[in-house]
Amino acid sequence: MGERSIDVAAVSAPKRRGRPADQDSQETRATILATAQRLFGEAGFKGVSMERLARDAGLTVRALYHYFPSKRALFKAATAEALQHFGDEVATRVFVHESLTDRVSGFIDVYRALYASDPHVLAFIGMVLVDAISEDLTAGGQATSGTSADLQDASLPVVALNEALVDQALARGEVHPDVDREGAMLLLETMGMGLALAALNDTGSFPKMLDALQRLNDGSLYRPLDAK
Repeated sequence: MGERSIDVAAVSAPKRRGRPADQDSQETRATILATAQRLFGEAGFKGVSMERLARDAGLTVRALYHYFPSKRALFKAATAEALQHFGDEVATRVFVHESLTDRVSGFIDVYRALYASDPHVLAFIGMVLVDAISEDLTAGGQATSGTSADLQDASLPVVALNEALVDQALARGEVHPDVDREGAMLLLETMGMGLALAALNDTGSFPKMLDALQRLNDGSLYRPLDAK
């Protein structure tokens, strides 16, 4: 009988099981971004090292650099992901309504939902604003900081949503004719910035503040002086 040839490679190398490598890679990247948002939200860009980020994400520093070549690149990606998440919430909770009052209520609900499910995202966005403002002030208005540039790029979709909300309300006559478009846009942006900043170092009063803002929107915040 002749000897049968055996494919040694086929015998000794079992088939790889489990999830595809790209799925593991995506999950690892998501873990890194969530960790970055939490840590940057607590200490700002300068207050967190790549070593700390790697340790809290359960990775080696070398593995972290495999996903993001620098701390600035990671910060930029974390900013983009946080604002995309925020924009998705706005699209889901705001534009399902028709009237301006209901849409503003939906806008408030965005913060309520994120506070309940992803509070680190709100704190991170607030810290990005703080970093951008402080860096720009340090530069004396002579240069745009890296944080400001990252924030401007990542916030473009959110700005577009704000513009749509204001323009549609103006077109339907839901805003007093004396209200200027740019003024309404600035008000909406300022309200969003203020809510994000309020999420920093929250002591539990954030939901109560949202309740008060909801009353302001629906007209029930103020009571006549002679009300009993």
